[in-house]
Amino acid sequence: PASKRGVRPSHRRQNQTWTTRGFLFRSSASFGMRAALHSARRSLPGSARKREWLRLGVRALAQKSAPPPRKPSLEEARAMPREVYEYPPDVLLLMAENGDWDAAKERVVREIMCVDHVSWDEAQPTFDKINKANTKGMFLAAFPYRLGVFTALTAFLGSFPMVFDLHTALVFNELYVTTDVPPPEDLETWLEVGSWTWNWMEPPLGQLSFALLCLQFSRAQMQNMNIKPYTQWLKDTRARRLALEFPQYNGKILEDFARADFLLDRV
Repeated sequence: PASKRGVRPSHRRQNQTWTTRGFLFRSSASFGMRAALHSARRSLPGSARKREWLRLGVRALAQKSAPPPRKPSLEEARAMPREVYEYPPDVLLLMAENGDWDAAKERVVREIMCVDHVSWDEAQPTFDKINKANTKGMFLAAFPYRLGVFTALTAFLGSFPMVFDLHTALVFNELYVTTDVPPPEDLETWLEVGSWTWNWMEPPLGQLSFALLCLQFSRAQMQNMNIKPYTQWLKDTRARRLALEFPQYNGKILEDFARADFLLDRV
């Protein structure tokens, strides 16, 4: 149907297209590029002409002369902060919110300076007390992680002789499996031993792999429902405890420091 001004929608779209072309033409960087745009307008058919206009126009915009990259001067290099305590407050805030421990530590030190009216060096003993209180009780809290590391390494190292070593397989079979032992000619290589032991090693290994997959899936769903797994719950609990233990300082700064810190004291 015709529009109110008596121009069909197809004509309006064409007018809009030519307006875009005119913008690209005016944005061209050189007279040679303008001549190429005019040549494309006269010689090419409709759709190809539109594509050529857009391609040459974008190319003209990209070829605009840009100032060369400026390298830092010696004065700027000397003024660059080299230590965390030289950073401005806004940089420390951004770094601490992203979980950087050094930035969170510096925020705690500056909070001590403001509250206790002391210098940076004089605030270090108080920070040491806060840091020690933050790691209090974490040795037992980290026991599940130690147990997991020990169990995983033991299973990793023990799985190889359990599958491929003939003497280990014979002892394990005699004590726990009691299955028929193949004839000696079928146990001459470690691969033949593995094909025999895999009959009873496959079920526990497959079941453990499936159990780990289910645990990983359940952990992902807990995070989707904002139900915190053990590590996050432990850090949140420690953060609240640290803020309550030192109420004279800003609780948000102490909590950010506690969440960014390791479970055990840093060496």
